[in-house]
Amino acid sequence: MRSVAEATARLLLAHGIDGVSYAKVARGAAVSRPWLYKYIGNQREDLVRFVADHFGAELADLERRPRTDSLANWVEDSLDGVQQMLESAQRAPWVLPLYFRYVGSDTPLGDCIERVERLYLATATGELQRAVGLPEEHAKWTAELFHATRMGIVHRQLVQGFCPPAEQHLLRRQLERWLASFA
Repeated sequence: MRSVAEATARLLLAHGIDGVSYAKVARGAAVSRPWLYKYIGNQREDLVRFVADHFGAELADLERRPRTDSLANWVEDSLDGVQQMLESAQRAPWVLPLYFRYVGSDTPLGDCIERVERLYLATATGELQRAVGLPEEHAKWTAELFHATRMGIVHRQLVQGFCPPAEQHLLRRQLERWLASFA
């Protein structure tokens, strides 16, 4: 599944949505077209949704969420999530350029990005309400700011090497101070 997602993502980045075909994805992922039809679907939009869901869930870390029993635990787990996001983006460097190209667009990929972001923001809003006791509106804006910060950090890291591994503890310390100020 990952090789299908990677092959599709690379085609999207190089040629846009119209450049994605089952033949090209099958060739790039070393699977057959019938396999793709069976496990992914038979429409180009199915491939686009699949790649967005696959990498979106990985980057948003929707499977592993921070503990909400205290602000300290939420901060620690959220910082671990930023680190995981950096590592995921380095393993799949084509994902964020796709995100920035299609976020807010009226395309199947833009729609998928919006859906994953809505889910992430709703989840993070609830976590902030539980962990910090923020009112819903404040938690919602805090989740938006944290999401934008995470995306910006990862983008700058990929594009400019903004935070070398030897200095990531400094980034973590600054983020920890900032996140702790939410209380």
